[in-house]
Amino acid sequence: MPTKTFYNLPEEKKKTLLQAAINEFSKKSYDDASINQMIQESDISRGSFYMYFHDKEDLYFYLLGKFWRQSFRKLRTFLKENDGDLLQSFEDLYDSMIHLCSKGKNAAFFKNVFLNLRYTTEKKLSLDPSCQKWHSKPPILLDDIDLDQYDIKTDEELRDCIHLLIMITMGSIAYGLTNPDKMEEEKRVYHRRIYYLKYGLYKRKENL
Repeated sequence: MPTKTFYNLPEEKKKTLLQAAINEFSKKSYDDASINQMIQESDISRGSFYMYFHDKEDLYFYLLGKFWRQSFRKLRTFLKENDGDLLQSFEDLYDSMIHLCSKGKNAAFFKNVFLNLRYTTEKKLSLDPSCQKWHSKPPILLDDIDLDQYDIKTDEELRDCIHLLIMITMGSIAYGLTNPDKMEEEKRVYHRRIYYLKYGLYKRKENL
């Protein structure tokens, strides 16, 4: 996580440094990204960089954490718009994230993140306190979900459902971004998978 010194910087200076980092990570893989290029573009010294972040990894995962938190806020918004419908809200979130990651201002950054995604990255994100909302059942999210719509009896079952939705959603986004020629087909596949979750695979008894 950034140091207190970073958080105390003027907003404009923080934005300049973060954008320089996004620009560098957009052009290169994590391993090849250069701190020197970031500090040159943001016009700070190397010493100042290490006053703000412990290392390159610290900055990289801070950027991913910002994306994670932004996505969580969007999910809450969709839950309110959809009267607590968790599955519909994830579908809306997926469409929003696909647009952001493929056509948004920093699309190249997100594409590079997924192209260079490694197990260590996934593990780091899952352990990041800022991302725990995705892997647990925070009260703030529970309040937005209409559990009466679902056959969910315990908090553990709800955690399992959310985790399953995260895996399906992030996996589909990763595949779409790394295979742009198959993006439209992958969108259809994603929504079909959510349909299976909504209605199940077994035929309804009246149709048997």
